[in-house]
Amino acid sequence: MYLLKERFGLSGYVPEITLCTDKKHVRVVPFFPGYFFLQVNLYHTPLSSINTSYGVRRIITFGESPEPIPVAIIDTIHEHIDELNRSGYSPFHDFSIGETVQMKNGPLHNLEMVFAGPMQPSQRVFVLLNILGQLRKVQVDRNKIKHTLPPSPVQKKRYTRGRGRKIHYT
Repeated sequence: MYLLKERFGLSGYVPEITLCTDKKHVRVVPFFPGYFFLQVNLYHTPLSSINTSYGVRRIITFGESPEPIPVAIIDTIHEHIDELNRSGYSPFHDFSIGETVQMKNGPLHNLEMVFAGPMQPSQRVFVLLNILGQLRKVQVDRNKIKHTLPPSPVQKKRYTRGRGRKIHYT
């Protein structure tokens, strides 16, 4: 986006969020990886010159022309990002590294794994999976794992009341 500002004098917006991956590490990552919003007058700056600029894959179009996004939506995104940054948002606060987790569904349903941490900057996470006696680091979708429920205490059946007095169950 820097080159577009320099080359064409365009203004734009990259929504960035501050992620707290743990107590020591803070990263600033794009909220929409690979996307930025650009304010451009296509009568002065041709679409082809923007599409051929370094770092631009393509402008999102519907049909032949780019789709304009209303300023109100950009303002709403900006407010939402600011609110998330003020609150210290992290999508991984609910899991701790080293915590035992399980898959919610699928072929690995209820298989216990160890949470190994988030990936950059997607919703995928690393877990350690015990496969054939070896721990393997695999990527899974963050939304597909859940906390492992603590084991419920097993009530051992009692046979005496203490001091050798038997309990008679009916």
